[in-house]
Amino acid sequence: MILELHPSIKAMRGKTGQWIYKKVGNTTYAADKPKASTKPPTTDQQEARDRFVLATNYAKAVVADPQSKALYEPASGALGKPVFALARKDALTRPRVMDIDLSAYNRQTGDTIAIRAVDDFEVTAVEVTIRNGQVLESGTAVKSNDGLGRWIYTATTNAASGELTVEAVATDRPGNKGTKTEVLQ
Repeated sequence: MILELHPSIKAMRGKTGQWIYKKVGNTTYAADKPKASTKPPTTDQQEARDRFVLATNYAKAVVADPQSKALYEPASGALGKPVFALARKDALTRPRVMDIDLSAYNRQTGDTIAIRAVDDFEVTAVEVTIRNGQVLESGTAVKSNDGLGRWIYTATTNAASGELTVEAVATDRPGNKGTKTEVLQ
């Protein structure tokens, strides 16, 4: 149903009784309030609900802990969003490994691998694993101060020729993980 509002009423939004009101552009729509489904949730729906509950619990814990809250407050002020909303979004968003740069890695001890990892709030760690069918080496990359989200891993083992798999796993403050793998021939 489309409503024509009296000129003194600019918009109607929200719900009253069994009706919900929504303004889209210059038009206000009214509809019956949706009814809760009686069907059990699908596996994907339940996983989404569970993730949201965990994210909400994380945000509550951040707000309750002065040290954790202080980490989110600068972004909260800059974005004009509550700490709770930022922390919950952070818990719902996984970090992403954007790039694994193998150009300086020549399979020798001391060679470096640059990883670019991003998150909606902060990447707190990047773990690198090099495999040649089995784990050849693994360790933690060091955050670069270049402001580009780069992390540098320094190899600790010489690797023979042949195919190598380099995996980078980025972790954010709530513990979400994002992974990327590159193959070196």
